Amino acid sequence: MKEPYIIFKNIKRARVLADMSQKELAKKLGVSDKTVSAYETGRAIPPTITLAKISKITKVSIPDILGIQEEESKGNKITKKIENMEERISNLEQTIIKLMKER
Repeated sequence: MKEPYIIFKNIKRARVLADMSQKELAKKLGVSDKTVSAYETGRAIPPTITLAKISKITKVSIPDILGIQEEESKGNKITKKIENMEERISNLEQTIIKLMKER
């Protein structure tokens, strides 16, 4: 299950990866450092436009900030495994049919 408040942790992670203090990010966003702190702790939810600005400033994608890229990646891995299994089952079915016709 996905952590419900991952966005707040990811905002902090993006800031830290960009090697910025809360004060520096706040200045670039045009908000107070207390507002950035509130975004990182979940006391305030940043508006969509602010998320876009955080993404641009920190060079961390919006999906990464929202925590959805990892989930999509897991989904893609599962999908590929299922497709592989379906192909193997199909090949097995064809082999069985071929063997039954030879009898």
